[in-house]
Amino acid sequence: MFWVLLLFANGTVLMLFNATVAVPVINVTLPAEPMWGPVVELDGVPVPALLDGRNVAVVTGGGGLFTIRYAPKLVTVNGLPAVNITTDDVVLIWANGSLVVVPGLRILNFTRVDSSLVILARGPGYVAYAVLRKPEPTQPQTATATENTASAATPIAPTGPSPHTGPVAGSNVQPQPATASSDTPVALATVVYKSPPGSASAAPPRGLAGGGGGGGVGGGPGAWAAGGCAGRARGGPL
Repeated sequence: MFWVLLLFANGTVLMLFNATVAVPVINVTLPAEPMWGPVVELDGVPVPALLDGRNVAVVTGGGGLFTIRYAPKLVTVNGLPAVNITTDDVVLIWANGSLVVVPGLRILNFTRVDSSLVILARGPGYVAYAVLRKPEPTQPQTATATENTASAATPIAPTGPSPHTGPVAGSNVQPQPATASSDTPVALATVVYKSPPGSASAAPPRGLAGGGGGGGVGGGPGAWAAGGCAGRARGGPL
């Protein structure tokens, strides 16, 4: 019998059998163990089939175009998925161009059709294959701009005298009270000394005698007070 093994680029595997029969009942032995029950058609119409292990029996009713399709059970050979062909049937292996096929069958012929590989072989044996992984597109590396965070140049204040004599608007600097110079006239309280009644002398205590119109008893308290205040106003000592 003549089987076709289809190996697709996504790793899907399909076994296909086509034949024109002219018998009322046909028995077919599957070349590889099925993963599940096969689909059987007669002249393109699905018909019931009796599956006994790896044997398929179909009533054709006189003949027609007989088709069987099924997914074979995969095994692992040297770390690769493979289909185990156990019969001596002729197998036409069609592999998509993105697959790497490692046939363990007896190869009768092989050729390349467009981007696909076609191998004609005979069982028994293994047909291992590998799906090529497409290299992942390299992501363009976005150049990270290294920003040199240079501090902004701070203007240097001039070293000369500042034209502003008062506090700057918005600042927290409180104006300091002005200090009086030695030439600024200062108002002093006038001290009047009175002799207590019955005192023998009307002179003020020592240290309060000062210039003016006169001191002692003769000058009187009023004259001392006037003279002392006038002398202080001129900057003289008390």
